[in-house]
Amino acid sequence: MRSLERIVSAYLDLAENRAERHIPMTMEKIQNEWKVLFD
Repeated sequence: MRSLERIVSAYLDLAENRAERHIPMTMEKIQNEWKVLFD
């Protein structure tokens, strides 16, 4: 469970960083990144 918490936290940090830099995140990109994380 702790491992999943760290993954989610890291992903949210990434999303926040991209938002601050005005880099759009599409659902397609999000799905692809999750696939990379869990493969």
